[in-house]
Amino acid sequence: MLAVMGFVLGALLEFFMVMLFASTDDGLVLIDPGLAERYGEPLTLALQIIIPGTMGAVNVATTRIYDSERFNILSATLTHMVIVLTATLSTGWFMGWFGPSLTGTVMFTLAMLVGYFFIWFMIYINTKKKTDLINELLEKRRDGKE
Repeated sequence: MLAVMGFVLGALLEFFMVMLFASTDDGLVLIDPGLAERYGEPLTLALQIIIPGTMGAVNVATTRIYDSERFNILSATLTHMVIVLTATLSTGWFMGWFGPSLTGTVMFTLAMLVGYFFIWFMIYINTKKKTDLINELLEKRRDGKE
């Protein structure tokens, strides 16, 4: 179910991005003009659904990694980051999201790394609070205070 939701979100996000960045004063654009030039409109439409949709499915489905007890928080976050970064960079490269220069790709990758640091940090703080509370309750129980 997560993968289906991710697929739909990925495809919708692609159309939103095309509308946001490719539309002109002449009207709303739903098909990426650069891709349409390369592949033609029907194939571009299919690619805009399938490729970002697949990326979205992978990105959302891999959140299950955080439910695994085999991974600590850092390992789960790093594993998720590598999978998501690989899927997103591959998709972005194919779809032309980063432009022709390497600068866009590097900037995007750095932004992802910073974002994942904050994700890890927030999960770490949340887990630490829960662990501290559980330890406090166990200590009270052990001391007979509760």
